[in-house]
Amino acid sequence: MYPEYIKPSFSGTWIGTSPPSGELLGEYSIDGSPIKVYDVDGQMVYYILPSEYAFSDKFVNAMKKFPDFLMKNTSDIDISDADAIRNYVDSGAIRFLDTLELPDEEARVFPHIARKYTVGYGVMEVLFKDRHIQDIFVDAPSTDRITVNLSGISGSESGLAVTNMRISEEESNSLLTRIKYFTGSAFGYKKPVMETSLNDFPVRVTIIGPPMSTNGISMAFRRHSTTPWTLPMLVYNQTIPLGISGYLSILPYANMSILIAGTRGSGKTSLLTALLSEFPPDQRIISIEDTVEIPVDDLRDCGVKIISLSADGESVDPESALKVSLRMGDTAYVMGEVRGKEAKTLYEAMRTGTAGSSVLATIHADSPESVRTRIIDDLGVTPGAFESTDVIIMLEPFRPAGKRRFMRRLTRITEIQNGEMTDIFRINEGFNISKSKVIRKLSDKWEVKPEHIYRDMNFRKDIVAYIVNMMNGGNYSAGEMEGVSMSRKAYNVCKENGVYDINRWLNYYGGNNDNI
Repeated sequence: MYPEYIKPSFSGTWIGTSPPSGELLGEYSIDGSPIKVYDVDGQMVYYILPSEYAFSDKFVNAMKKFPDFLMKNTSDIDISDADAIRNYVDSGAIRFLDTLELPDEEARVFPHIARKYTVGYGVMEVLFKDRHIQDIFVDAPSTDRITVNLSGISGSESGLAVTNMRISEEESNSLLTRIKYFTGSAFGYKKPVMETSLNDFPVRVTIIGPPMSTNGISMAFRRHSTTPWTLPMLVYNQTIPLGISGYLSILPYANMSILIAGTRGSGKTSLLTALLSEFPPDQRIISIEDTVEIPVDDLRDCGVKIISLSADGESVDPESALKVSLRMGDTAYVMGEVRGKEAKTLYEAMRTGTAGSSVLATIHADSPESVRTRIIDDLGVTPGAFESTDVIIMLEPFRPAGKRRFMRRLTRITEIQNGEMTDIFRINEGFNISKSKVIRKLSDKWEVKPEHIYRDMNFRKDIVAYIVNMMNGGNYSAGEMEGVSMSRKAYNVCKENGVYDINRWLNYYGGNNDNI
């Protein structure tokens, strides 16, 4: 069907076998499948060779016969029970394996591969597991090459990459059928749009079909990060400059109200997640999202006291979820995105002081001024209530030297007080903390001199710098949530003792430990 493309009979995905000629940006493997990313004349190319595509003819024949084996004993299976179907396939694969004579490596992975291509999503599962991928696009007609949005491949650069994968129209329909079945979502000519989340993977799916999509079925998969972002990770990948990390760190700790703004894919949720670990250790947090993107379970595992409320608009809308959460006591509130009637409820609570300790939220906008316009003019919040916002943080995608690949970076920090908007950071002008009204507000709130706040901020920045240096030295895990949680505990000990010294922090953090 396609020159230099191959696929075994059990798969509907064609794989190009000839690697491109270009600069190798990175290589790794997922589930035994090698992946290489190239730069070919400024265009990124995602090249994958699924491990099962190289297996023996015996393995291919076994996969071909496996569905018939399963069909022999299905009378007791409730086909409306997705979990029962998966369990039946898993047990059937093990029973079928006893009848086969496969090489040891192929026998070891047969149950996994059998499930993957029978009740799973085939080669797409590798993409769903790839932490470098943010989006996957299967455009109509489906015979076009699949494209992906990548991040973190080469330094801090990101961008759209073409793959060496194509799927047939039959496979596209089969993929759609499995998504409908396992999510229980409706889709058809009378309902040509589906938005749902996969149960087995951290992936949000949007599918458009005829008559809305005239060329056939188009699918977009949005992969959510399963590893919580942290400030050291964002400094490491150059999204935020080290110099402002101490200021960003102190904002949640001081219970400031923060709006993180930017366009789609600018990194708003990543920064929002990173700031959650900067709250005081005893701070209670409630997260409200219509589409779950914040990795709440991982944050809880690292000691963040966070509760997640789903507001999908069907069972509970965001405004109702917020009204309920406001009755749950002194709490910091995290809104995945401000875009509807909940904005008036939120800002009225902030204005009257019933919104608890702090508010963090994201919003689609391209400047602090457009944030103000959107919230007041479009969402109906009064100018007086909007002044409850302390800080607006802007993130933007940036294409260095006009390249196709882009970086995400923090470009502007604007403080709001008494109706005035004051920039304390611009990407091309630097950080001017002397303009900060938040520092003066904190000084009054904590009854300390501004110099005390500056010392705390610089101490926090020094800690981030130390962790980033460890990451640059190969200890990347030091910057991940578990490592940052350990560093935060050491910081809290120092703060309680009135000590702002990096060497004392190292003693509490484990400066003599081999992991440091």
